[in-house]
Amino acid sequence: MRKLCIVTLVVLAGCIPAFTAAAGPSAGVSGFTVSMGHVNELIRSFGQDSQVEIEELRVGIGMNAAVDILSLGDMWSFAVGGKGLFARESSRDVTVSSSLIGLFARATFSLGRLQADLDLGAHRGALSFPDARLLGLSGWGAGLALRVGYGLPITDRLGVTASLGLQWLPVMEMRDGAGQKYRGRGTPFVDFSGIAGSIALNW
Repeated sequence: MRKLCIVTLVVLAGCIPAFTAAAGPSAGVSGFTVSMGHVNELIRSFGQDSQVEIEELRVGIGMNAAVDILSLGDMWSFAVGGKGLFARESSRDVTVSSSLIGLFARATFSLGRLQADLDLGAHRGALSFPDARLLGLSGWGAGLALRVGYGLPITDRLGVTASLGLQWLPVMEMRDGAGQKYRGRGTPFVDFSGIAGSIALNW
């Protein structure tokens, strides 16, 4: 899991220099809440059985990068990109970590310095909770993110945008390396849905 997180961050960071040669690239970081209802239930059950206190998964961090592929006047633009999101808690050698890697298509509406983004895409989520015998779980899902932001210019071409929004990124079913299926009890098994704040650099 840790290697997956590191590789994803390196890939996204490596995309930034390449994007500067393209039209309308952007790269950002985000912090967000997560709705890990099923995973947190597993954490509570494990804590009661083992007498180990471990915090539930409540927040995460992420990175994303995108590049414009089409502009319609000054108000509309369309982009494609990728994201990597991570949430992790540990206590007394007990670690729970989850990650999500996704690709998305983005539509942006701009009105002066104000802008609204809608991301639609697919993602692959992963979960590692070795002490609960959950190791190497992964699964696919689809989701969306909606943000409203305010941009400020830094130079003639470089700007920064601060945004606040909502994201819906569930993974309903997961599988381990042997192909066994895992589902939540009426909820997604892993869920990165929540409120997100982000800061992005735009070229």
